[in-house]
Amino acid sequence: MKDLSATKEPSWPSLAVAGLTVAWLVGITASVAWIFGLGLQSWADDQDNNGAHQVGFEHDVHLATHLLEAVAFGGPLVIACVAFVGGRTKTSAVYVGIAVLLGFAAAYWHST
Repeated sequence: MKDLSATKEPSWPSLAVAGLTVAWLVGITASVAWIFGLGLQSWADDQDNNGAHQVGFEHDVHLATHLLEAVAFGGPLVIACVAFVGGRTKTSAVYVGIAVLLGFAAAYWHST
């Protein structure tokens, strides 16, 4: 009988990539929910107080959008590094591609 334990790939890279992907998606979801909540607060302030507190909302929205961009761009880069260290080069390339696409989208969003 052949011993396959020596040729078996380690399972930690797959678990790490899966866990980081879930954490990345939860972070994006939380950031989007925060931005949506700020939008609702701004709308309510506009309806009740004729926009008297808009300056405070603008600061919070800028902070929330920068956090969303950092999570959306930085998350795939961290996952790509972990995948590369774990020997998952194709997975690493996919996450680098995702990070580049999201980086271009964020840059375009700020230029408009």
